[in-house]
Amino acid sequence: MTTIFQIMIGIILLALGVYGILVHWWALVDLASVVIPVCLVFFGVLSVLTGISTIRENRQE
Repeated sequence: MTTIFQIMIGIILLALGVYGILVHWWALVDLASVVIPVCLVFFGVLSVLTGISTIRENRQE
């Protein structure tokens, strides 16, 4: 019984999510224009720190 309830809730949430995306698509564009540069900066910093860590490990060997 709980599995059926979970599936029903999931379908309802999916429908509401799709409706929200279709009605407020412009908000997704605004969100993407903010999230993408933030992700690029985050992964860039992560990449630099990983490179520095690798260089330090190679020097210690």
